[in-house]
Amino acid sequence: MASSDTPPTACRWRILATVIVVESVGGLMYAFGIYSARLKSKFSLSQEQLDAISISSSLGSNVGVHWGLLTDAAGPSAALCAALVAGGGGWLLLWSALGGVSGLRGLPWAYLCAFALLQGTAMCGSDVASMTTIAKAFPQNRGRATGLVKAMVGLSAALAANVYVAVEPALRLYVLLIAGAYVGACAVGAARLRAGDILAAGARERPEDDAPRLASILARVVGLAVFYLALQLANAFAPVPAAGRYATGACAVLALVGGVVRPAAAAGAGGGRAAPLAAPLVAPAPKAPVRSATALEAYGSADFWLLWFVCFAVCGSGTVVMNNLTQIAKAAGIATKGATVLVALLSISNCLCRVAAGYASDRTAARGVPRSALLAAVSVAMAGAHLLGLPASKGSVYVLSVLSGGAYGAVATVHPLVAADRFGVAHLGAIYASITTANGLGSYLGSNVLAARLYDAANAPGHQVCESSARGTSCDCVGARCFADTFLVCAALNGAAALCCVVLARREARRRTAGREEAGARVEAAAPRAPYYPPVAPPSADAVDFARLASDDESDAEGGPGDGGHGRRVGGVRLMLG
Repeated sequence: MASSDTPPTACRWRILATVIVVESVGGLMYAFGIYSARLKSKFSLSQEQLDAISISSSLGSNVGVHWGLLTDAAGPSAALCAALVAGGGGWLLLWSALGGVSGLRGLPWAYLCAFALLQGTAMCGSDVASMTTIAKAFPQNRGRATGLVKAMVGLSAALAANVYVAVEPALRLYVLLIAGAYVGACAVGAARLRAGDILAAGARERPEDDAPRLASILARVVGLAVFYLALQLANAFAPVPAAGRYATGACAVLALVGGVVRPAAAAGAGGGRAAPLAAPLVAPAPKAPVRSATALEAYGSADFWLLWFVCFAVCGSGTVVMNNLTQIAKAAGIATKGATVLVALLSISNCLCRVAAGYASDRTAARGVPRSALLAAVSVAMAGAHLLGLPASKGSVYVLSVLSGGAYGAVATVHPLVAADRFGVAHLGAIYASITTANGLGSYLGSNVLAARLYDAANAPGHQVCESSARGTSCDCVGARCFADTFLVCAALNGAAALCCVVLARREARRRTAGREEAGARVEAAAPRAPYYPPVAPPSADAVDFARLASDDESDAEGGPGDGGHGRRVGGVRLMLG
């Protein structure tokens, strides 16, 4: 239960601030490309070995059913403690291999793969713990809160980049700082995210009061994202001092977190204990009940696999663009600085669409529209992005970067919301972690298999530009044919994903209708009823009133008034006797 001196309203905002802190280091695996070249040089790695290290990190970050089971069984605090050990161990072992500990210098590259696997799986653990916490603490504003937290995952890579630039070329110091940041964030989360507080906070949520505050926090996140976009663009054309970028970035994050946990605003206008709500005058309309399904029950549902395929298609297609953006820029004839701008646009679109998708999903759900309908729009946007990228012109590549980054960010926010709506939140950790395996598999097959092989097939003499360097001659493909086949396959996959979303939405709409009818029937059956009296039929014109006939017979036996004693009634018929 929440502590006696902290009202549930304030407790919920402190939970949100804690999750923001945890997720501000939740995307550190995306920063591998920042220092991968230094790592390759330090350990004399081949490109295949460096790719294996990257794949190990991706594998760890996308295979996390064990994290979901741990979170569901023991709560987010236990999961964050385990993530702290795994992540801290992975980063500190890498620091040791870089020369921090003399006995671990010069380790074989297979050990580096193991360290990367630990780092990746720790990120998965902290993400699963964060998502289940938000789903339970904000049941009515789940989309807005999830979009806010997921946006911090996207910004964490930018934060890591600023740290690296500030300490470059001291790679060991960078790794040590990252290890300290991750361990500190997980320690804060493990200490403050208690299951009882989370459930108590969610039970007392007031959507009409929370919405303005969430909007204010979302505005801060958008401002932080625009700030980093401006920094990246400025650094591409007129480098900004590293210390200035790092200091302003740290101040921006502190301002964001501080704005969430202001006690007066969190606890209400009076800064004290939240007042109990009065009973509503009119009973609310019955809602369809959501029974929490176990992971095994979810695996047996067609809805789970439809959602899994949507994530496979959209995330796999988005990773194709993100991992090959430099080659795509070269194929379109975009210079190096232009490629930097593409990366910045993709990053900011990814972050902002995480926020926008969360807000839009709450709005659509409030109108009775399934959130999976929003996933259909996201799939169509990703398919359109790849079709627009087919000409390989400069303008089309910029559009491809913005749309693909935005769609990737949107599906990262919406798919856990769809899972929570469909399967409930009691076992959401295991179900959410199971769905994320689609992200990893789609990313690997799309980027490392499909795009790589089709690119090599298109990179033929007459369609390439070669450059000579000390390492040899490298040839890059140029023209529309370089990624045309890859883009067509990705567009077809996302078209199929959009159809799956339509099926999901229709199934959800039917389920909601049946649930509302069932809930309404239960409410009607439980309502008090007036005593039942069987209806009494009115007498017909042909009915004989035997009581009246008997009374008339008794009175006529003595002679009725006016008859003079001469009238008698026999069997109800008056006889005139003279």
